[in-house]
Amino acid sequence: MLGKYVLDLRSQNLWAFIVLDKDNRIVTINEKGSEYFKGLKDGDPFLDRLPWFKKAWLYDDVHKRLVKKSKDSQYFMEFMSKDEEEKLILFKDTSEFKDSPHMWCEIGESIIGVQPFVDGYNDAILITNEEGNIRVSNQNFYELSGLTHDVVINKSIFDLEKKNILPYCAIMDVIKTHQPKDSIVTLSNGKEVMMSANPIFDNDGNMIRVMAYMMDVSKINRLYKNLSCKTINKNQKDKKENIIAAFNKMNIDVNTFKSPVMQNILKLIEDIVAYDIPILMTGESGVGKTILAKGICLAKKNSLNNFVHINCSAIPANLIESELFGYEKGAFTGADKSTPGLFEVAQDGIVLLDEIGDMPLQLQSKLLNVLQEKRFYRVGGKRPIQANFEIIAATNQDLKEMIKRGRFRKDLYFRLNVMPIHIPPLRDRKEDLLIIAHNLLEDLNRRFSKDISLDEEAKSILLSYDWPGNIRELKSVLMRAAIFSDNGWINSKILLRAISGSSDLQPVERQQENREGPKLWEPGKPLKSTIVNLEAQIIKEALEVYGTTRNAAKALKVDESTITRKISRARNYA
Repeated sequence: MLGKYVLDLRSQNLWAFIVLDKDNRIVTINEKGSEYFKGLKDGDPFLDRLPWFKKAWLYDDVHKRLVKKSKDSQYFMEFMSKDEEEKLILFKDTSEFKDSPHMWCEIGESIIGVQPFVDGYNDAILITNEEGNIRVSNQNFYELSGLTHDVVINKSIFDLEKKNILPYCAIMDVIKTHQPKDSIVTLSNGKEVMMSANPIFDNDGNMIRVMAYMMDVSKINRLYKNLSCKTINKNQKDKKENIIAAFNKMNIDVNTFKSPVMQNILKLIEDIVAYDIPILMTGESGVGKTILAKGICLAKKNSLNNFVHINCSAIPANLIESELFGYEKGAFTGADKSTPGLFEVAQDGIVLLDEIGDMPLQLQSKLLNVLQEKRFYRVGGKRPIQANFEIIAATNQDLKEMIKRGRFRKDLYFRLNVMPIHIPPLRDRKEDLLIIAHNLLEDLNRRFSKDISLDEEAKSILLSYDWPGNIRELKSVLMRAAIFSDNGWINSKILLRAISGSSDLQPVERQQENREGPKLWEPGKPLKSTIVNLEAQIIKEALEVYGTTRNAAKALKVDESTITRKISRARNYA
């Protein structure tokens, strides 16, 4: 006759429920049993159908076991009866228990011993009944406390506290309040531990156990420190890799930058890409402000689809407002239809306001309102449009000086200057010059289907030149030099020719001299010979730039015969 509790277990289908007759054939199996043991049904020979089940388990004195069906499957098993005429077995897949409290809530006082379960915990475990008598502990508790099984098992935690074997702790508070409690206590061996104790209730709401987890505080501190360091290092590594990947999409290897100032700028970009804040980039024309802005956009958005580059100096003052904000139909003469502005095009993206110093004062106030209110109106519009974009402003002008002269709004400056990034000129970071030149040449080689390199003399000239036009000038010079080169090398002559055709017409070797003024005369030299030699030097430089006497004469606005005559006269004075 099955008891009510067993009948409930069978009907609730929470445990696999199998009854065997005297011949070990299945008399009863519930749905859970059929689910666990596929194909098993009433009348089947139990041992034949479950070859992993040991026959000795049916007849020994052990009623509770943790058994393995396979490598990845194990069960709690309990015999409710081992009578000769009838054997009643319960099974429960261990994976269905979330934790020990869950297990106790389900099985109450009787069915499965939990020692194998708690022994698997990494924490020290101590379990009492509702009165505080210790019923279960694990090896980790003994190692942590220095106590032994005989000292604690079946002892009252209150008595152990009186004997100074265990301190007053969270378990005692739980027994009194039936509420979860935490505490930090010092054990008798001097170890400081953090204890978290929780009550366990049966199905009727009665507290039947208190389960406490304990961990050495020094271990927690070590784990926290290690985890913090690993987290910080991982975050830093992730941020750096994000920046590297972003610039790689533009064929720029940021790892090759050597100058401390560029390394600091890249580190700053790593730190700010996670934030929606205005950025103000300053630096001379051509230093790479646009490239850095694109790199920030790629790091933030992983795409340049919503990157909008607006050159404030290139848009006429009477059109810039409608270009930025858009306009409604009929807002002005020629507005035949409603048109979105560049700010709308950039929604969910990044706007680069290049040459922000050239923005008209009237428009500066409207931009300030966009930054403050995060919304704007089209020209002639009445419906506000959310400004869901980020702003990077860039300028080669001194905005502070412009503020003094009343040409730039101070409040707008402070709004934009949340995160300033100053990019120094190329002459102040010569460590990066050859690297940048190499990257530019690689790009030109792909573009022109060439394989061009700089020889050592050309590299020396690159390093000695001041590059007043910065990276923009360097790119133009290398492009001209690549076109002039026909043997795979850019030598000093080709490079000098390319540089002399740039915005700075002075020969490279005379730049330093000319900063202090040209040295036209040496003591003891007659005026006539000095003039002859100076003319010859000018003609020589013109020939280097223009290649032929005809082109040099045309540039100097003289006849070819004058070129030839003056060179010949210089030889006579040599």
